[in-house]
Amino acid sequence: MQLSDRVQVIDQWPKGAKGKVTQFVHDRSYAESLVKVVFDRPHRLKGTSYPSSWYKPSKLQRI
Repeated sequence: MQLSDRVQVIDQWPKGAKGKVTQFVHDRSYAESLVKVVFDRPHRLKGTSYPSSWYKPSKLQRI
């Protein structure tokens, strides 16, 4: 997985959401690195809009 790759969220909220990889964080305290995904369209949860979110690479699928 690389910057600007198109991905789809699997096995986590919002399931099936599509977006673009914009940032990576590699930290020894995590078993996996984290990837920031900016969604094609913001997703809502309890009235709050989320234009992006962080995921473990295993929760993303390249498209």
